[in-house]
Amino acid sequence: MSFPGPARLQGLSLYLAGWKGDPLHRWPGRQVIAEVQGRAAGHVEYYLHPDGLAVEVVQLEVSPGFRRLGLAGLLMDRLHEVHPRAWVNHGYRSHAGAEWWDQYRDPAPERNIHNRPPAEWSRYFRAPRVAANRVVNRERNKWLELDGHRAAEHCYGERLEEEYERYAPAFEPATGAPRADPSQQSLCAGQVVVLPPELHRFVHDPAHPAAERAQALLEHIGHGNLPRSSDYTGFWNTTAQAALDDSWAAQLFQKVPLASPATHLVYQAHPLEANPQPLPRHVAGFDWVDYTCPEDVSVNLAGLSWRSDTDLSAVHHDVFDSPVLAAIAPESPQDASAQYRARYDERGMRYRPPSSSTASWPFEDQRDEIKARAEKIIRDVTERSAPAAPPRRAATDAHQPRPLGPSTPVPRNPGQRP
Repeated sequence: MSFPGPARLQGLSLYLAGWKGDPLHRWPGRQVIAEVQGRAAGHVEYYLHPDGLAVEVVQLEVSPGFRRLGLAGLLMDRLHEVHPRAWVNHGYRSHAGAEWWDQYRDPAPERNIHNRPPAEWSRYFRAPRVAANRVVNRERNKWLELDGHRAAEHCYGERLEEEYERYAPAFEPATGAPRADPSQQSLCAGQVVVLPPELHRFVHDPAHPAAERAQALLEHIGHGNLPRSSDYTGFWNTTAQAALDDSWAAQLFQKVPLASPATHLVYQAHPLEANPQPLPRHVAGFDWVDYTCPEDVSVNLAGLSWRSDTDLSAVHHDVFDSPVLAAIAPESPQDASAQYRARYDERGMRYRPPSSSTASWPFEDQRDEIKARAEKIIRDVTERSAPAAPPRRAATDAHQPRPLGPSTPVPRNPGQRP
C-alpha cells in the first residue's frame, strides 16, 4: 500500500510481515513495516492472538530521518485496518510515547482495552497488569501536563484494584497453538547475499534450467554455510514466504545500503532426525526455530528458492531430485564437529578428494614416465646441493712450509719501501 505525503514520504509503502519476538510469549509476533525507496522508515511490532481477536502492541518506532511527518500514526492506523475486530492493548507509554499519543487520533477507541471494562477482554489480557499500565500512563500524563484522551477511559466509580482483581481469574494463559518442531516439520531459512555480477545475471536468467542455477548458487555459498540467526535472517520458518520476508527485512534495515543488487535466498530443509541423536539445542516460536547450539547442524536440503531485490515478484524455485546434505555453519571453527571438519573447510566449502576413477586424471597414461622424471630431478638436485669433500694431503707434506702462490703477498721488512 502506497501513500502520498510530504516529500520525504514520497513512495511510502506499508507491509505486513512476521516478527521474531520473544519465543516464550504466548502469541506469535507480527509487524507493520514502512518502506521508502528501499529504506526502512519505521515499524510497529506486536503479538497477535491465534484467533486474531486480540493484539498486544510492543514497540512503535520511526527512523530519525522520517519523524514528525505523521508516519507513526499511519503505522498504527494500518495495524487497526489489518485487524479490524481485535482488541488492542497499547500497554504503558514512554515519555515520547505519551506525547505522541496525546496528539494521535485513535481510529478505534471502542477496541482500546483501556477504554472498556475488563469483563469484555479479560480472557486475553491479565487484568491486574493492565490496571498497572493504566496507572503508569495516567501519572506520566500528569507529569507532562497532557490530556492523553483521559475522557475516553472508562470509570465506574470502583477502585481499580478491586475491579481488576475481580476479573483476573477470567484470563486464559494457554492458547493451545503448537510451536514449530524441527523433527516434525520442513523448515525454511532466509539469507541475503550479494553475488558476483556474472553469477547474479546467470541465476536470475530464466532461460537457463533452474537446477543448474540452484547448483551454481549452492556451490558459490558453500554447502557448509547455511545461515544462523543474525539481526533478521537465519531463523528457520515454517513457510518459505516468512523466510523471504526475513531476507527482505535484513536488507531493508541495513544501516549502510548494499552497493550491488542483492539476492534473497531461501533454503528448504527436511525435518531433522531425532533418533538416535537428540535434536540440536534450539528455541521454538509458533512459526520459527532458532538453533542456539554453537556446533554445526546437519540438514538435508529439499530445494532452493531465490529472487532479486530489484524484482521481488519473480521468485525462482528448484526442488532437488534427492536431498542434498548441507550444514548450518558452527559459530566458530573451534565449535565444528569432527564430521563437519571431514566434509568442509573453514569457509564452509566442500572438500574434493581425488576420485578413485582413473579417467578423472588426464595424464593417467603417462603416470610412470612422469614419476620417473620427477624422481630423477629430485636425485639431481640432491647431488648438486651436497657439499664437496675437502682434498686429502699426503703425510710427508704435513710439516713442510706451504709454498707461496702468485697471488699471495710477500711479507716486507718494516723499513723496506715498496
